Amino acid sequence: MQPKKIKKYLLSFTFLISLVFPLVNYYCGFIRDIESFENRGLAKEPNIKNSKLDSFPIQYEKFYNDHFTLRNSQIKNYSIYKLLLFRQSPFPEAITVGNDNWLYQSADELNVYNGKISLSSEESESLRKEFEYREAYLKKRNCSFYLMVVPCKACVHSEHVGIQHYRYNSISMGEQLVNYLSEKSKLKTVNLFKVLKEKRKEKDVYYKMDTHWNKFGALTAANEFFEMVNRDFKAVTPLNFKEVKRMLIESPDLLKMIGNVSFLKEFENVPVLDKPMMAKEVSKSNYKAPKDFVYPNLFEYDRETSDTTKPKLLIISDSFGENIFPYLAENFKRTVRIWDAWQYKLNEEIVEIEKPNIFLLIVHEKNLKLILNFQSGPSKK
Repeated sequence: MQPKKIKKYLLSFTFLISLVFPLVNYYCGFIRDIESFENRGLAKEPNIKNSKLDSFPIQYEKFYNDHFTLRNSQIKNYSIYKLLLFRQSPFPEAITVGNDNWLYQSADELNVYNGKISLSSEESESLRKEFEYREAYLKKRNCSFYLMVVPCKACVHSEHVGIQHYRYNSISMGEQLVNYLSEKSKLKTVNLFKVLKEKRKEKDVYYKMDTHWNKFGALTAANEFFEMVNRDFKAVTPLNFKEVKRMLIESPDLLKMIGNVSFLKEFENVPVLDKPMMAKEVSKSNYKAPKDFVYPNLFEYDRETSDTTKPKLLIISDSFGENIFPYLAENFKRTVRIWDAWQYKLNEEIVEIEKPNIFLLIVHEKNLKLILNFQSGPSKK
């Protein structure tokens, strides 16, 4: 057989194999895929219904995009190719690669950083009224209301973002709201923007490849809160630390989204307190999580100390509550943390049961507008 014919047949055979192999491997599993690294539920295979045929193609496409053969391996290999050869994000619509391989969320967070997403004067005023309603509600129950707006990572570690991300406003919408509330209200608002920017000069306060603050950043935020609370509750004082250890950690969220490529490493800045931590985990009260919340097991956490002179704290937070919660719990008799599916509600039923002395709302600044959808006061929808 002539070499040209051999090449022709070989090419045809290779083409047919490439068409058939994904289907065969999907059902037979000759080559196993790596474990999924996405922090979400994958689409389920839809059933064909005569009454809903119009929606079936779209539903099936979503299912196929989540389940085609060797999907996770291919995504990981593509990430390695883009990052190693071009220092570019494999998914620029979701993740941006900054200087020194710092990773940032592309959509909401960088749009908050550069000012494309901001609060209107009406939205700022509506939030002020809502928070003042909550403050009044809690005051009637001998509870003080505190607001903590968590800056987006890019707003603190802007040095790694890159010059291509031009800022239309010098301050982000979270700092805008904090400034607005300081001028228009007497609300107890913990301003973290200045202190975190100052502390980052000593050590990183956010993870390099994760959206969240690291433990050093979380302790910095906790101590800023304690300084404010100490004016009314003298038993609450800042925590001291002896040193900050740097430790390797696994699977930060942004690195996980691009396949946990092995040549990128993430480290944790862990403060070593000068005293052993006293707050211990206790049994949950089993408050009911919102329907369809993707992390129902993370809805409630409880810790207690043996110090009966300390007040009680109720925290409503998002995922930024995780690293700060153990530090906050050190200064209170009982601390309950609720992650209410990014609703940031007053959660009156929990307030009535827990009877806290202090209520702390922790909200990531990119989610501030979500509060407008779950108001408790006069503008309640």
